[in-house]
Amino acid sequence: MKHVAYTTDIHTGQILSKIDLGSFNWRLTINDSSLSTQPSRKVGEDEVTDVDVRWSAVPGQTQAEKALALMPGMRAIAIFSQDDDDPLNNGLGVPMLWGGIDVRKSDWEGTSFGLESIYQMLGDRYAIPEGWFTDNRSKNVLNFSKATIRGIAAYIGWLCTSQKPGGELPVDWQYINEKHTWIAGEDSNKHVRNYQAWNVNNISGKDIFDKLAGVQDGVDMQWRPYMSDIDHVRNLFVAGTDEEQYLKPESGQMIRFVCHEGTGNLENLEVDYSKPYQRVYATGSGEDAETLTAFAEDLSSVNREGGLALHELAMSATDDENFSLLKRDALGRLEARKRPLMQFSGEFDENDPNTPRVGLIHSGEPCIIDLQGYPDIPDGLYKTRIMELSGDETSRVKVLFDVLPAPYF
Repeated sequence: MKHVAYTTDIHTGQILSKIDLGSFNWRLTINDSSLSTQPSRKVGEDEVTDVDVRWSAVPGQTQAEKALALMPGMRAIAIFSQDDDDPLNNGLGVPMLWGGIDVRKSDWEGTSFGLESIYQMLGDRYAIPEGWFTDNRSKNVLNFSKATIRGIAAYIGWLCTSQKPGGELPVDWQYINEKHTWIAGEDSNKHVRNYQAWNVNNISGKDIFDKLAGVQDGVDMQWRPYMSDIDHVRNLFVAGTDEEQYLKPESGQMIRFVCHEGTGNLENLEVDYSKPYQRVYATGSGEDAETLTAFAEDLSSVNREGGLALHELAMSATDDENFSLLKRDALGRLEARKRPLMQFSGEFDENDPNTPRVGLIHSGEPCIIDLQGYPDIPDGLYKTRIMELSGDETSRVKVLFDVLPAPYF
C-alpha cells in the first residue's frame, strides 16, 4: 500500500498531473480528539503538512508552468491510498483526502507547503449573501427556524462557496433545506439561528460550523473525497442526524481492531486517563453585570461514598445571546467531562491484510476494540469510534479512539 498524489483544479476537482510529494504528514479527525483539552464537539478536519517537493517532481517545463502547477488559490492536491494493480477507480485507488494548496515557500532545491482543508477555507468565507453587506449600514439577517442542524450547515457551506464569485469548490452540499422533525415537548427555539450581516467578524463559515457542532445537540460533520468520474475528485459533505449525532460506517459493518497481549492488527496500544469536571460556569453575550450566564452541574461522582474531588471549569460563548442556547452549551460541556475518562490509541499497518484501508474507513466511524491481557484494563470488547487517523507517506497509520468511561469507578 502506498500514498499517491495528484494535482487538481481547486474549483472543479479535475485531476491534472501526478506529483511525488516526497515526505509529508497527514491527519483526518472528527470533533475534538484530545484528552488534554476540555472536549467538545468540533467539525472534522483533514490536513496535510510538511510537504517538501523537489523541483524535478513539480509538473511543467518552464518557470511559469511550475509556478502555476502549485499555485495557491488555483490548485489542490488529492491523495489516494493505492495498491499495486489496484482495481478501484481505474487503478487510482481510494481518495483519502483533498485540500487546496496553502501558502508556499520555495528555495533552490524545491518547494514546501501544506494543504488547506475545506473547513479551513470556510474560515475565509462569510455567511453573507451577495449584496447584503454595504457601505454605511448592513442590517440584513439570515434566519433559520425549522431546518436540521446539518441542513443549516449545508446551506451555510453552499452559500459560502457556490454562491460566491470564485467560491466554487468540488463539494456536494447534501441536506440543503432538510427540515427538523419536531416531537412533543421539544424546545421550539432549539434550531433557531440568526446570522446578522453586521456581525461579520463572528459569521465566517468556519465559525458557524464550529458553533453548530459544539452545542449539546450538535452533530458530527466532515467531508469525504470520492471519484465522481474517472477524471474528477469531489467531496461529499456528511453529517449525523438530529436523532443520531454520530456518523455511521460507510461499509455498513463495524470495524474491528484486535489487541491480545500485544498481538493483533492493533499495535502499540496506549491508554490515557483524564479527571472529571462536575461543574460548568458559562457566560454568553453582554457586559459586566448584564452578562448572560448559565450553570450546569452533576455532583454524583462527588457525593458518592469514596467520591472524587470537585473540579470546576468556566467557558465563554460571547456570541450566545439566547439563554436556552447557552444552557445547552454548558450542558454539552458538562456531559463530555463529568465522568473519569480513558482514551485508547495505537497503530496499524495498511499492508496487513487484516487491517482497514484509509479512504474506505473514516474518522468518526464506530468500531470495536477486542482487548485481552492489558495490564490495567479488563479484558473485553470495547465499542468506541475512530476519532483521528494520521500518518505520513508510509503505510503506517496512527489511530486515536473516542473517550470511554474509565473502569473501576
